Amino acid sequence: MVGVQADVANLDDSRRVIDLAVQRFGRVDILVNNAALYTPSLALDTSEELFDSVVGADLKGAFFLAQYAAKAMITAGSGGRIINLLSVDAFRPMGMLAAYASAKAGLWAATQNLAKELAPHQILVNAVTPGATITEERLAMFREGTFALSQVPEQAAATRQLLQSRVEAGAPAQMLTTMMPLGRPGWPDEIAKAVLFLASDLASYISGANLVVDGAQSLR
Repeated sequence: MVGVQADVANLDDSRRVIDLAVQRFGRVDILVNNAALYTPSLALDTSEELFDSVVGADLKGAFFLAQYAAKAMITAGSGGRIINLLSVDAFRPMGMLAAYASAKAGLWAATQNLAKELAPHQILVNAVTPGATITEERLAMFREGTFALSQVPEQAAATRQLLQSRVEAGAPAQMLTTMMPLGRPGWPDEIAKAVLFLASDLASYISGANLVVDGAQSLR
């Protein structure tokens, strides 16, 4: 195992990550595109800078990291797996993640294109779409009432005000419990299990698919 600090939006960093993996392990077998910026912002509150930063990481960065990994896989000649993490917001926008939803929707299109183009090389490309997923860090921010202030840029004033009012009214807690079909949000390990499935031999004939892991959230 080796850890590498890198910025997914920086293409030189992405090349370095793939090159290092090849040097260290001989080839790249699996790429999981999970790094992303999750920046709440209403469409009318989204600046060019915010849009570019989110799309640069969540779409452009993921696309080119997949491209570099695919080239390494083709050179090795042993096939491979590419798994892109999307979001239910790409298909049913909640209205407060305009740039994020746009980037994730674009990544789904890229996933399908890559699946078709890379099939002759036995490289399987799929997506996993999580629903609302909670972490200990996010829970702490909800409890402390700091979620809006810590997640939304200062220049997105309308978004900060709206999100803060919802946090103070208890809307996030309601959304993560009573509004969820299973009565709770997902946990990171439940998303990881779906990724593990697509990376395993159990998914040897699956490509171009989107595995939705949201506890039926998107059906509501």
